[in-house]
Amino acid sequence: MLTLGITAYVFLILNKRFYYNYIAYDEGFFVWGGWSITKGLAPYRDFIEFKPPLVFITHALAQFLFGFKDGGYRKFFTLFPLASVLALQLSLVARRIGRVLAMSLVLGVVILFVNPAWHDTALSDCESIGLAYFALGLGCLLWEGRYLKVTTALGGFFMACCVLSKEPFLFGVVFTWLGLFWLRGKPRPSRESVTLYARYSLLGVGILVFLLCVYMVPTGAMKAYLIMARGYSTIYSDPTRSYCVALGLPHAATRWGNLKLAWPKIETSFLNESVLGYLAPMVAAGAVFAFRRSRGLFLVMVLAAIGALWAPTATICQWVHYYTMSMAGLIFVLVAGVDSMTEALRGADRAIRWGTSLAALLVVVLHGWTDFAKQVDAKYTRPPWFDPVPGAFEFIRKNTVPSDRIFTTGPPVIYPQTNRVSAVRESNIIDEILGSYDGKTDEERLRPIYLQLVKNKPKVVLLDPENGHRKVRHMRALLIPFLNEFKYQRINEYLYLRP
Repeated sequence: MLTLGITAYVFLILNKRFYYNYIAYDEGFFVWGGWSITKGLAPYRDFIEFKPPLVFITHALAQFLFGFKDGGYRKFFTLFPLASVLALQLSLVARRIGRVLAMSLVLGVVILFVNPAWHDTALSDCESIGLAYFALGLGCLLWEGRYLKVTTALGGFFMACCVLSKEPFLFGVVFTWLGLFWLRGKPRPSRESVTLYARYSLLGVGILVFLLCVYMVPTGAMKAYLIMARGYSTIYSDPTRSYCVALGLPHAATRWGNLKLAWPKIETSFLNESVLGYLAPMVAAGAVFAFRRSRGLFLVMVLAAIGALWAPTATICQWVHYYTMSMAGLIFVLVAGVDSMTEALRGADRAIRWGTSLAALLVVVLHGWTDFAKQVDAKYTRPPWFDPVPGAFEFIRKNTVPSDRIFTTGPPVIYPQTNRVSAVRESNIIDEILGSYDGKTDEERLRPIYLQLVKNKPKVVLLDPENGHRKVRHMRALLIPFLNEFKYQRINEYLYLRP
């Protein structure tokens, strides 16, 4: 209990800055999606953001449990990842890995994960949600105590949740799942243990797919999701039409060329001594023992690491927060390596066992102490919501009722902030996205959004000045014609009221 308590304390101290942080990109989009589900709207049919369904479902659960007001949902995004890493640590201890060594491993992960370098605002982004599901799933799959069939099914369920939080987790998850065939079974994998693991972990995946179909097929959300998913490559990877290309990011004409461009970014942002050096001794020692244990296990560990490093390159954008996905492969490599050391350590002298554990702990503490000590003394308060334009919240409150629809060209978080539903399903009113829409002219590309505006006729239209220079084509081809056609009353430069 003491080691679990230490891990929890370190996590909560490092997470303070996230818990009290303001709402900004990309969190506001995910919050809006979760809030929309709580209002009875179906993902992809009634609102759309280019992310898989578990992001919005998880945010809906967070708001159902803790509410949206005053950032209540942030409690969930503190407790959920904390419970996940503690579950992983508990499973490691149950596998007779020393308590201090298991704590050292998990603390090393916490220090890496709960770091502002990888998060825009809080642990509520899709990559963080996916990693929390991964850690929870891995903890369940490593468990070989009571209720083994239940925990194995839960492990498969949560691993599938990970992939459906951010699809590029896929390769890291698949190779982790394969690697566990070597880790499970006492003292060695048997036909019975392999069969049970395969059957019940895949059952967990099937249960998630079944539940999603039950929810999404009747509402039309599944059909809309599949249509959206088919356009992923255009939005994120097309060498001429993608959002990332429109932003002016460097890219190549081929997939292989983009991978070669990505490697220097991987080295600069993630795979270097300053970021991962403190974990290198644990990784190297574990790899030696894993190689001795099984060549197959070692190969799968290498593939899991490669698959996780590939994840940020799935799009041309390669934002820094994508490297949270790479942590999944690293976690499995650490876990498989330390698990492979266990038998040798148990047969060693007490001094060697304690020396190994304390050495691992010392390396982790020395790396993370400066930031931890700073956060211990830090005091945070959550800033209040700010109007996108002065008086916007009050204007919407006075001139609309909750059943009215509104529309903004800015971040969609204003919809839950004002408790008003959007008049359109799209979240990104930004010119760079136009290249991924069908049509030869901007008017043709924006015709579906125009028809939604005509159908729902928002009571208030807010022309958010944020990134206004990136909305010129939307204004010219969509919004000015709509406002003029339906004779909206101009309140000021940014606010319009339906007559």
